[in-house]
Amino acid sequence: MQKLNARHALALVGALVGALAVTSAGAQTAPAARPAVGARTGQQAWSAVCANCHMPRRPGARPTGPRLENKNLTEARMREIIRSGDGTMRPIPATRLTDGEINLLIPYLRTFRAVR
Repeated sequence: MQKLNARHALALVGALVGALAVTSAGAQTAPAARPAVGARTGQQAWSAVCANCHMPRRPGARPTGPRLENKNLTEARMREIIRSGDGTMRPIPATRLTDGEINLLIPYLRTFRAVR
């Protein structure tokens, strides 16, 4: 095995530090892939807040809430259910789903006729 001289050793250490910095920077930017409350699209809000109960994706999981396809609720009724709850559904506060996100969520719900 060949011995490293000081210059080569420093270059190797520099490369390792640079690789760790890139890895750390990547780890710090990873949360950007998951938008914060208030910065989500309608589909992202659905996935983050609604889908776990109304459309679980785990194999064998059963929905705890009703499937929403073809419900054809009015927009006003859907907004009321989201904010006030209904039956076993608890109200969803603005800290979990902003009014702006609801405005984006409603058109997404129309894509599968949950809202008319």
